Amino acid sequence: MVTYSHKDVKLTINDAEMYCSELSIEYGANIEPSWNIESRHSAANVALGPPQGTFSLKYFLTGKDPLVDFLDERKSFSINVNGLHVNSGYLSAYSVEVNAYAQLVVTATLPFFEEIKGSFTPDFSLLPTDREILDVTNATIVGGSIIQEESLASFSYSYDVNIEPNYVLPSDGGTPALSDVQPQQQKQTLSASIYDLDYYLPETGILDDFVINFNNKNGDSQQSFNINGVIGTKKTSISADNRARILTQIDMGQAHFNHAAGAEPSITSISPTEGYVRSSVTLVGEKFINVEKVLLGEFPCQITNVFVPADPANAYTLSFDVSPDIFSGYKAPVYLITQGKKVSSPSVYSVTSGLTF
Repeated sequence: MVTYSHKDVKLTINDAEMYCSELSIEYGANIEPSWNIESRHSAANVALGPPQGTFSLKYFLTGKDPLVDFLDERKSFSINVNGLHVNSGYLSAYSVEVNAYAQLVVTATLPFFEEIKGSFTPDFSLLPTDREILDVTNATIVGGSIIQEESLASFSYSYDVNIEPNYVLPSDGGTPALSDVQPQQQKQTLSASIYDLDYYLPETGILDDFVINFNNKNGDSQQSFNINGVIGTKKTSISADNRARILTQIDMGQAHFNHAAGAEPSITSISPTEGYVRSSVTLVGEKFINVEKVLLGEFPCQITNVFVPADPANAYTLSFDVSPDIFSGYKAPVYLITQGKKVSSPSVYSVTSGLTF
């Protein structure tokens, strides 16, 4: 009997070689018992579709990651392990771990919905001399108000989506065949540990936006991630038994994995455009996130409501009450101030009834 070790294994995805530290394959028949009304026991099974399984891998980042191109859940790719291959691989989970002074490691889960074809032929995987395993010491961060190079200790950037196969019955009545897949709700998260004890956290969370570049030893960017989202929680653990520096863990949610942030906040309309002190005014626009204050001219106003849509392509709305300290006849634009941004309304607001002198 011939046996093999990890040195005999080579993995490619769409012909791109992956340099793995761990790899597992789970494979099973897609069956369920065939029941009838005469008995609650069944020795027969019926196929619901072709066999299906999962490749789980942990690999070193050595350049541009080929899996990042398959974050479109409906986009399939081929997977080949020493001649054992499938063509219906999908990306359902992806996580890049960044730790101080460590090599960059990615963990991924790749479900497939077909029979594994081919046979195992031993081969080996060897990192070419013109490539290197990337590490954190050569990474750079551009932008960011909370997460910055000098304060970042470690982080994990993750993507998860459940992918459900859709099957069709062939005309000959045989085993159902895969027609397409249906992705479910996505989840993109970043969990970071930073050397910071600032606990500022408004009710809408804190928006942070930065790009992390993983560079080679020459400083050339090999793989970049656009990270932007809302920080929703902060957590600090302090123990007398722990001599390490105090760290704060922050958790961020992002709408789309590795997508650059959209336009800055903007006000598209104001309604009404005139009124008396203490009356309610509504702003409509884009990206009303991390709102710190609203000014009518130079006068601070009380924010009463902020609506953030589930789909960022839809309009945001914000309501505020006109300051009671404004005098009659005052006209000025409305200013909305977020973290580091100040935008104005397209038209002025006129106070028709206010303080008189």
